[in-house]
Amino acid sequence: MSYSEDLRKKALEAVARGAVKAQLCKTLNISRNTLDSWIKRYVETGSYTPPSYHHQRRKPKIDNLDKFREFVLENNDKTQQQLADLWGHNITQQDVSRALQKLNITPKKRPTPMQKKMKTNAINLRLS
Repeated sequence: MSYSEDLRKKALEAVARGAVKAQLCKTLNISRNTLDSWIKRYVETGSYTPPSYHHQRRKPKIDNLDKFREFVLENNDKTQQQLADLWGHNITQQDVSRALQKLNITPKKRPTPMQKKMKTNAINLRLS
């Protein structure tokens, strides 16, 4: 959790008035490194506000999903790696997988095979 803007402002104003940094840090119960980073930030930006660290998502490499859906339907017999190679634009199998998930297309190419039927001898042995 970041310190309040009010505390930052008071600390920086005290430094500007000539307060001793070490004593100020003990009084405010902050580290010297924190105070120095506040001063550096204020000199660079002129702002007391803490930096915003919200997570920015990266732009997907396959951004035209409609065109990609048509491409997948035309090449429905290909694996994800083969689709990535055919699509080009330096995409990977994982990029294809993410795009397929967004389109709700399952990665399976064919249904799972049926189990083999049991031999009649095995059935007779179990009944005995």
